[in-house]
Amino acid sequence: MADADDPVEFFYRGQGSKRLLKFIGEGDGFIAPQDLEDCESEFQPGVQMFLGGNTICGPPPPSIYSVVQLAVAAMYESNSTSLEIPLLAWDKSKLIGDAVFDETILDDAEQLTGKDSVQDVLKRFRNRNSPEIQACTEMFGNREFTEFGFFMNNAMGAFTYGTQVGSVESRNAPQPAKCPRTQMSPVIGIKDGEVSFASGGTDYLGTCTSLLGALTSPEGVQSRTPLLFKKGDGLHSLNSDKSLLAGY
Repeated sequence: MADADDPVEFFYRGQGSKRLLKFIGEGDGFIAPQDLEDCESEFQPGVQMFLGGNTICGPPPPSIYSVVQLAVAAMYESNSTSLEIPLLAWDKSKLIGDAVFDETILDDAEQLTGKDSVQDVLKRFRNRNSPEIQACTEMFGNREFTEFGFFMNNAMGAFTYGTQVGSVESRNAPQPAKCPRTQMSPVIGIKDGEVSFASGGTDYLGTCTSLLGALTSPEGVQSRTPLLFKKGDGLHSLNSDKSLLAGY
């Protein structure tokens, strides 16, 4: 990575992973314990919330799981399955980035699970018939996705110039981070000290729907995102068995 022309592209767009896997594959090689002697593991505390009799938990930033959790909490409290709620909660994803570049991102992610954030989303949802002004032009940019789930905006929002160091906007500075984040949002539900369900993927709305269904009516879940629910002797898939449960 240190020798790469663009370390950010090398890491977040998966160039490094592809080259490593290609090197291992062509050489019929494998990674042994001694190859990792100079590596250190980094552990981050998970994001969790008590909801519907379950403790639901998932990964911290750069995953947008905390936004998923906010959306589901708002849907659960309002007893609504309207997809307008997670779309309103999505606005908070601008606060998510890689904590390697800004440690305060973890604090903001934790606040997203609080009652104030939930009530803010619900207030906007209930006032959704109020006049709104939106501008949809090319100058506002487009999200650029990678096959690994990371995404960044190619104009405003993710490439803000002239900001003060330490400000929220500085996370979106052109270099080095470009506000990287991932929609990969694995989630585990725990009830009475045991795993009750697991879900996850890169489909934001699908993950929200799957998680809400697990908390309210697991047998009737209709979502592209796979959901494993505890039944008797283990975890069973409640939707497409062709789907992959994605997480990290």
